Amino acid sequence: MTTNTRSQLIQFLADHPQGRLNTGELGRKCGVSRQQICNILESLGETRHKRGPKKNNICNSCSIPISRNSNFCRAHAKVGSYRVPGQSYECRLCLKIKPLEQFAKSTQYSSGFERRCLDCRATWQREYHKTDDGKLRHSLATKTIGQKYPERTKAYYKVHKGLKDGTLIKQPCANCDSTKAQAIHMSYDGPLNIIWLCPLCRHRAVYNNFEESNPNT
Repeated sequence: MTTNTRSQLIQFLADHPQGRLNTGELGRKCGVSRQQICNILESLGETRHKRGPKKNNICNSCSIPISRNSNFCRAHAKVGSYRVPGQSYECRLCLKIKPLEQFAKSTQYSSGFERRCLDCRATWQREYHKTDDGKLRHSLATKTIGQKYPERTKAYYKVHKGLKDGTLIKQPCANCDSTKAQAIHMSYDGPLNIIWLCPLCRHRAVYNNFEESNPNT
């Protein structure tokens, strides 16, 4: 078996003088293990099946050794667990550098923030909710929240009804005048005790600076 395998490998090397050698694929062709293929190749003086030396990667800020898939060490990659005004972050979807305030908090990443900006996250959610899986999950989540917080459902229904019959008029964002504003309840006990905020200002929790009143009530 070994003699026959050796002959097959010699013929294969003669037909393929260049390029890397896949020992797993050669083993399947010859009907032997990868270790046997490696042993025969080494006895023939062949080195194309061996892995190259590991790449030494260094941090772009302090030049200390880091893993090969990273750009910065842990100290310089971590932005912090809180928002710093004026600090920027790159969105992995639109690849734009945006202020840190335009990213939602997340414990999933070491930076403490999501890699998607709020705009890209909202776009992804809208597209996902159009899919069958998204519609099902949204329906289940809405039902669960409605059962747990019935006053929330009643309050949102009051706003929807008010907008539909004209007793409530949609306003621009109270903080930045954006037309993409949403009705944010200050308290579910007052269904029309709301302020209008865009998604960005809502995540910034700007409404904490407003009085718990609304001229539309």
